[in-house]
Amino acid sequence: WDFIHATYSFILTVPDLTPNVGLFWYMFTEMFEHFRSFFLWVFQLHAVFYTLPLGLRLKDHPMFLSYLLCHITAVFKSYPTLSDAALPLAMMMMYRHVFKYIHLRLAIGVMLIAALLLMPAFWHLWIVAGSGNANFFYSGTLAYNLAHVLLISGMVFGFLRREFDLQHGTNPTLNGKPAKVLLQ
Repeated sequence: WDFIHATYSFILTVPDLTPNVGLFWYMFTEMFEHFRSFFLWVFQLHAVFYTLPLGLRLKDHPMFLSYLLCHITAVFKSYPTLSDAALPLAMMMMYRHVFKYIHLRLAIGVMLIAALLLMPAFWHLWIVAGSGNANFFYSGTLAYNLAHVLLISGMVFGFLRREFDLQHGTNPTLNGKPAKVLLQ
C-alpha cells in the first residue's frame, strides 16, 4: 500500500518543492512551517472550489464545463507542467466562436508568449549562470499563470455573453427602444 503515499499523498502534501510552472513551490519555500498545513488546505481546495458554482451555472453545457475544469486543474495543480496546459488549449479550439467575445485577447497572447520565452532564460540565469534568483523564475510563472487565469475568465465571459446574445439578440430593446446591456 506504499503506492497510495507515493501518488495521492505526495500530490496533496507537496513535499517536493522543486521549481516548476506552478504556484505552489515558491509559496511553500518562503512560508513558515507552522502555516504550512493551513495554506496547503487553502491551495488544494482552491482548484476544487470552482466545481460547484460552474457546475450549477453550466449544467446545460457539459463539454464547456469539462474544458473549464480541465483548464483550472492545469493552472492550480500542485505539480503542473507545460504539457498540462496543452489539453485545455486544444479543447479551447472547440469554442472558436467565443473568441470574439474575449476581452484582452492580444494581452493574453502576449503574456503567454512572453512568459514561455522568459521562463527558460530566467531558469538559466538562476540555475546555470548563478546571476539571478528564484524571484526571476517565479515572476515568469506568475505571468504564465495570470495569462491562463485571464484566458479562463475571458472564455467564461465570452461563452455566457454569447449565450445571452443568442437568447436575447445582439440588439436588445427595452420598452421598444434600443437598450444597452451592462454586466455589473
